[in-house]
Amino acid sequence: MWIAVLFPSPRRRALRRTGLALLLVAAALALRGPVPSAAATPAADAPDLRAAPGEILASFHAPPDPTALARLGLTLIDHSPGSNVTRLRAAAPDPRAAIARLRASGLTAWAEPNGRLQVAGLIPDDPRYGEQAAVWELLGAPDAWAITTGSREVVVAVIDGGVDLDHPDLAANIWTNPGEIPGNGIDDDANGYIDDVHGYDFVGDFPGGEGLPGEDANPDVFVGDPAAGDGIDQDEDGAADGSVGHGTRVAGIIAARGDDAWGVAGTAWRV
Repeated sequence: MWIAVLFPSPRRRALRRTGLALLLVAAALALRGPVPSAAATPAADAPDLRAAPGEILASFHAPPDPTALARLGLTLIDHSPGSNVTRLRAAAPDPRAAIARLRASGLTAWAEPNGRLQVAGLIPDDPRYGEQAAVWELLGAPDAWAITTGSREVVVAVIDGGVDLDHPDLAANIWTNPGEIPGNGIDDDANGYIDDVHGYDFVGDFPGGEGLPGEDANPDVFVGDPAAGDGIDQDEDGAADGSVGHGTRVAGIIAARGDDAWGVAGTAWRV
């Protein structure tokens, strides 16, 4: 907005300078935004909207007596013996006056409003997450990821057409058998399977297998891998032995590394 200021001739220069200074100050204040008024500033005694209205959590030195609670204007909602936490309700939605009376009574070790737990959703930085977002958000995955993204203590067995063990979104999560020495041709952990370092191929050219060309006990697969068949595009999907990708896709849905700035995000990023 432009403002024109006209001044009488005798004092025009001085008043112009003064007017210009005032306009500059006004413009600076406008750019900073409105100055909060007393009415817009939250009152110091406003109730905490993050807490359940009228509810109090307290730890009593001894089991609370209902009569004593009634004198303090409180009623018992429930009690957790394991944690010795009692949930109470005050007569008013703002429980602070009741909390003050409770603390002054000497009956409790502590007392406070019953705060609501706010869980902020965790959105991973994987560049292709946008292609998955609708499904993951429908399932509530971002809220779950804010609590946990999986555990290295959890191992998931995928029974499928094999997995690309070198896939950038999976390599860090591929299970390794701690009891097996790779490539020595010995069943080191005596579980009946030789060199089952990252799982096992149960369909190949070895005792008990079906004798497919070039097969071995390694479950690793890749497009054109003779171990997965004959290297021919049998289903005409444009890739030789394209079915080998199914196990990799399933593994990715389960445990593709999330929030690693690469590819997609799986269900549990650390299993």
